[in-house]
Amino acid sequence: MRKDTQISELIAYISLKCGGIDLTEESIIFDDLGINGIDAATLMEDLANEFDFSLDSFDYGKYFLSESELSNIFRSIFYVLFKRDKLPSKTFNIKHLKRVVDSGRWFDPE
Repeated sequence: MRKDTQISELIAYISLKCGGIDLTEESIIFDDLGINGIDAATLMEDLANEFDFSLDSFDYGKYFLSESELSNIFRSIFYVLFKRDKLPSKTFNIKHLKRVVDSGRWFDPE
C-alpha cells in the first residue's frame, strides 16, 4: 500500500536528516527531533523539495523559535515567565506531514 510506503519514506528521510533518530508516524516534528531555528527551517524546506509540496502558507513562528529568539536567553526566560502566548504553540506529527505531502501544500493541523 502506498500510504505505508510513503510514511516509511518520510520517517526514513527525517531520521537520516536528524542523525538516525528513531521515529514513528506519531513522532512530533521539532519536539521529538529536538531542533529549532535554522535547523527546523532547513528540515522543512528539504522536506518540501524532496516530497514536492508547497510551504507558502507555513508560518514558521507558530511551530518553532527563530535563531534570534534562541540566542537571547533573557528574552527566552521573559517569554517563558510572562508571555507564554508568544512561544510557538503548534505541533504536528509525521502522520500530518503525510497528509500535507498528499495534498501538495502545507496546511495547519486541526
